[in-house]
Amino acid sequence: MAYLLTYRPALMHSLATGGPYINKLLLNAIYLSSSLNSDRRELHDDLNERQSLGRRFYLRFQQLLLPELERSSIASAVALISVGSSLVSNGQQTAGWHYSGLGYRMIIDLGLHISPDRTHISDPLNPSQPQIEFTDVEIEMSRRVFWGAYINDKFQALYFGRPPVLIATGIEPSRSLDDSYEEIELWTPYKDPKDPSPQLLPYVPQPAYTISTFSSFIELADIMADIIEHLYTPNVQFISKETTLREVARMQHDLESWEQRIPKHLLYDPKCDPAPPAHRFNPPMTFHMLHILLNRPFLPEGHLRHFALDENEPRSICSSAAFQIYELAKAYRQAFTLRRAPYMFSYALFSAASIIPFKSCGEQTAASMLPNDIAGFFWTALKELQNGANFGLRKPIMIIRSLFERTGLHLDSITSQLDFLGHQAPLQRPQSAHQNRESMAFENIDDHTLFQDLISGSFDGAIHMGDMVMDEDPHMLYGLFR
Repeated sequence: MAYLLTYRPALMHSLATGGPYINKLLLNAIYLSSSLNSDRRELHDDLNERQSLGRRFYLRFQQLLLPELERSSIASAVALISVGSSLVSNGQQTAGWHYSGLGYRMIIDLGLHISPDRTHISDPLNPSQPQIEFTDVEIEMSRRVFWGAYINDKFQALYFGRPPVLIATGIEPSRSLDDSYEEIELWTPYKDPKDPSPQLLPYVPQPAYTISTFSSFIELADIMADIIEHLYTPNVQFISKETTLREVARMQHDLESWEQRIPKHLLYDPKCDPAPPAHRFNPPMTFHMLHILLNRPFLPEGHLRHFALDENEPRSICSSAAFQIYELAKAYRQAFTLRRAPYMFSYALFSAASIIPFKSCGEQTAASMLPNDIAGFFWTALKELQNGANFGLRKPIMIIRSLFERTGLHLDSITSQLDFLGHQAPLQRPQSAHQNRESMAFENIDDHTLFQDLISGSFDGAIHMGDMVMDEDPHMLYGLFR
């Protein structure tokens, strides 16, 4: 609901009437996405293999795909982006990147990245004819598909450390949506009657405020694209200190302006307010995550440390943002559990957790700025995310463990002594021999390499871990999760 990647009434109408906004490819994409958030045993092809969850729908999707690539359609574009996101969550990042990219290009092929109000669109065989008219449903659908894909593209650019595909050029569709029913629709978490997991706490229905949440998310995606362009591209090392600091000040102002403009009904204080609908956690989590991404490069371990700035202010901002992410994630977990949180949550938690082991200029480590229970929470929360829909998180979890323990944070003793989670997350399966080799490989990386790679984004670089080699990408930005 946070991305509004399609227009639900039009999709349901097409499902009932054989219309253009649904096809078998999209149906199987929906089945795959839903199965990853389900605990039903019958959705596993092999109960001993986590990645077999929903595999039958992915295989059917692959069977249906080739004919759909011969002609672009909104249904196929949405299906490709949806499957791409699902595969990123379950650990098939390369396939997820490729499918999402096909979806973005199909959107461009359909012309959904151009607003009919800002250009003259006519019959290409007879340009003198009047401009083609679009129905209200077509306009609404194109706006939602483009801007939903735009947000998804920006998160994947961060997640993979690669340039975004969809760029706002000034002729894109309007950000205003005409159908506002989802704004006032009451929302409650869905409970599968066949789900064997424990019941959640009772949840009082609240207005979804989906439209205003979506609009605020688009603005954050704009700022995210700015941060990527000015701080996490390979040519940042050639930009002057004065230019970089000027851009950082502008982006910081943009974040502050976003916070001031956010509608009052979207404000949420996790310390005193009841938990809002799950999708409404995404903008504040992203807001604080962007503060970390904006300031972390200037820490002593950051890739812009050669600017020799006073580390106190950026470290304080990063630590404050990490604490806010902790508060939000704790409230989300208490209300809904983290097992079905979107992979954006894993990125925000990873960013916040990576702040803890940073070494300061003095004798103390930055871990002293955040209590041990917060470090323990981030560690257990990432594991819980992995035990849910985001079971492709094994490598970043090992990275975080190595970073924590190299600065004296013994996670096993911390998590065994704290009861802040109420109950323990499901235990990890025993590590295979291949996993043990990967863990040993991380242990063999020296401190400087770990910190440098984490902050500069070169975990996509040529790092050799046992028998595993990560491909080097010269256009890499910040790929933490490969």
